[in-house]
Amino acid sequence: MESTGDEPSRALPPRFNHETFFGRMLYMFDQFDPRPLFATETQLKEAKVLVEGYQSRKSDPSPQKLEKAQKLVECCLHPDTKEPIFVPFRVSAFLPIAIPIGLGLLQPNAGIGSVIFWQWMNQTHAAAMNYGNRPIQKAHSNNATSVNVLATPWDSSIKIERRAIHSYLGAVGAAMGVSLSVRSISMRIKNKTLLLLAPVCGVVSAAVANLYLTRKHELEEGIEVETPSGKCVGRSQIAAEKAIIETAISRAVLPLPSLGLTPFMFQYLESAPW
Repeated sequence: MESTGDEPSRALPPRFNHETFFGRMLYMFDQFDPRPLFATETQLKEAKVLVEGYQSRKSDPSPQKLEKAQKLVECCLHPDTKEPIFVPFRVSAFLPIAIPIGLGLLQPNAGIGSVIFWQWMNQTHAAAMNYGNRPIQKAHSNNATSVNVLATPWDSSIKIERRAIHSYLGAVGAAMGVSLSVRSISMRIKNKTLLLLAPVCGVVSAAVANLYLTRKHELEEGIEVETPSGKCVGRSQIAAEKAIIETAISRAVLPLPSLGLTPFMFQYLESAPW
């Protein structure tokens, strides 16, 4: 299929129904699929060319080829720059990296050094994921100045916002401080239940601290409010507060099944009369 040059860009067919919770859940499961991690650089380039060719109406690949290429593009390329995301920072790499970290957080009778190390690893991994998948265009549109951006010591071309550094340090501090405090209190009062909750308390407090430090400026400046058609009608501090509170609740609830319930399951299995 040849493009005349005057035709509008063609939208990619949705692979999942994002209008329903089940469809969005399937989309996230698909994003966590680790198989795209094994895609070569050549395969990523070919997938990018195929998707762009379809969008510009210069090619009309089969639905199977388009779906496969679309998945590689969504999982491996940054949505703004269209460049490959560093492999450990991709969403596809989340489970292979997060599962060992989760096991480290849940190890029984962990010492102070172990608690500090695994909480640091967990927050460093979260910060790396956020950095690798950050919205590039939005950061540029916010007129970030050199005062708010720092160059990394190993590569001056890589810039990191001061806000991201503050959020990372705040999250690490909250994770270590809360988990060690809960651990200390539980050992002092000899409460094993509280000791089992130390990892999840650290993770939840770090997630909330990271969220607040990252988005506290929205409480002052507000966030853009759009109509269903996507037209911006202004900025709202109330909408920003509502969004931050709901996000904080979700970040507090999401770790509970894996880090909150698993220790008690292990405890039950250990004490069960087999």
